Amino acid sequence: MTDQPRVVMSFGMSFRPFQGRYMRVINQAKSLVEAGFDVTILAWDRECDGPEQETLDGVKIVRFQIKAPVGSGPKNIFKMLKFNWAVRKYLKQDKPDIVHCYNLDTIITSLVTARSLGAKAVLDLCEPNYYAMWEGKRSIFLDAINFVEAQFSKRYDFLCVHNDYQVRKFESHGLNNVLKAGSYPTLVFEASGTREFTKDTMVIGRVGSVYEDNGIEELLAAYRIILDKVESGEIAQKFKLLLAGRVFES
Repeated sequence: MTDQPRVVMSFGMSFRPFQGRYMRVINQAKSLVEAGFDVTILAWDRECDGPEQETLDGVKIVRFQIKAPVGSGPKNIFKMLKFNWAVRKYLKQDKPDIVHCYNLDTIITSLVTARSLGAKAVLDLCEPNYYAMWEGKRSIFLDAINFVEAQFSKRYDFLCVHNDYQVRKFESHGLNNVLKAGSYPTLVFEASGTREFTKDTMVIGRVGSVYEDNGIEELLAAYRIILDKVESGEIAQKFKLLLAGRVFES
């Protein structure tokens, strides 16, 4: 046990470096560690092939190994409940000062347990609309999911979102404690030097949903700069921009 204020984060993936949301979570956790907090991330290791515990950049990571496929929706309900029970049990034993819930996997469990412990509760939502691409039989669950998101997000002490669409969405639900904190690359990804391309046309690709303030504006602005340099003759290379993903109205 430590005298440092303790934060426990609930993250419904295995928290491995190859996952896209990894950098956002670890950057937030590292910032808290640097500010003097004791931080633990509770992760759901669905592949059951990662270390059950490790420390990364001062952040303790605890993985609950519960075998389950990713993206299976309602088929995972019993595995989801098992993960929620493990999170609740850990929180009850650790008694943190702050419970930080990422996404919807433990949105109810994290809030209820935090309240029972007298801890602050923070909710961090990355998707503009969760499971918006569900179709057919799965779509019947969307109303219930949207209801849970709208009702329980109001009860958290603090809500963190990624884009302006989400800010407007939750403000329409009556929330005024919404912080927009986008996901941005760290300096480790900053390009150094120049590279010569040998193809006649270089394709710049982006895979992911397209909606307002999700990085698409910066990408288009950067591509416009490239085209201007091509048109002026400063760059001899030809370029093509390829976007793959569903477009959501904002």
